[in-house]
Amino acid sequence: YNLSNNLVNGKYEDPDFPANDSTLWWDMQNGSQQMAKYRSMQAKIPFKWVRPTEIKQNFKNMWFANPGQNKPSLFGPDGVQVRTSQQGVLGDCWFLSSATAVAETPARIHQVFDGTTEYTDTGAFNVFFYVRGERVAVHVDDRIPFEYYGPDYQWQYNWINNRVSYDGAWWLVILEKAFAKLMVNYSNINGGHPCDALRALTNDPCIQYEASTLSDVELWNLIVNGENKNYTMVGGTGNSPNDNVAPGHAETVLGTQVLRNADGSVHEYLVKMRNPWGRYQYDGPWSRKSDLWTPAFK
Repeated sequence: YNLSNNLVNGKYEDPDFPANDSTLWWDMQNGSQQMAKYRSMQAKIPFKWVRPTEIKQNFKNMWFANPGQNKPSLFGPDGVQVRTSQQGVLGDCWFLSSATAVAETPARIHQVFDGTTEYTDTGAFNVFFYVRGERVAVHVDDRIPFEYYGPDYQWQYNWINNRVSYDGAWWLVILEKAFAKLMVNYSNINGGHPCDALRALTNDPCIQYEASTLSDVELWNLIVNGENKNYTMVGGTGNSPNDNVAPGHAETVLGTQVLRNADGSVHEYLVKMRNPWGRYQYDGPWSRKSDLWTPAFK
């Protein structure tokens, strides 16, 4: 891409993915649920595309890993972390949970960003995906859509899509935008399959298993085997879950744990997962606040 010809006051402006509604939806997508959602929001509060550096003062530096610096952090103070996604109104849990799974091995995310380690001064990024086995570069700027409440409000901007991480890392915000560009616009990544996202990010083969066709032992062995081999794993929920688990939702598989009784016998098998929402935690058996966590098991 031609960076020098698309700089405005030293900042890159992507001519192919402009800061307007066309990056969120196309009019020909009439009937799209995501398009309707965006339009409904915009009818109440206008959208504004801004860069992280432009909203720094409005957020009192809270979204910058290094507040004393004049630019945001791409990967945060501790590097690539799995505790990154905070999904917005866009239904791309399938992509965010997959990206989080890939982030369990930080080098994989660094490869997606082609070795870039710092947030660029121009706001221009090269992000690489695989399309039918071929590595493809997607060039984007860092202008992000927000709801804009105006200068009379202390908090002028409200997130629309995925948010910056709690520790001030912006890589997943940029990655989501780049994937939206690859798929034409944001509305086009509303709903999808984790296998498609994992292949786009890694070019690795992906296998899907239906939990309902497996015994508990078979499912457990599959997950443990995948964990031992450092596979990226994502799980999906059914249509009628409980215990504050979202229905029809994708979550990242982060690990397993076997709880044993004093005599060494197995008490429980646990799988640790992360909701890409970044909030509304599971509150069923063996959740963080569950009474089942006796001192012996802690």
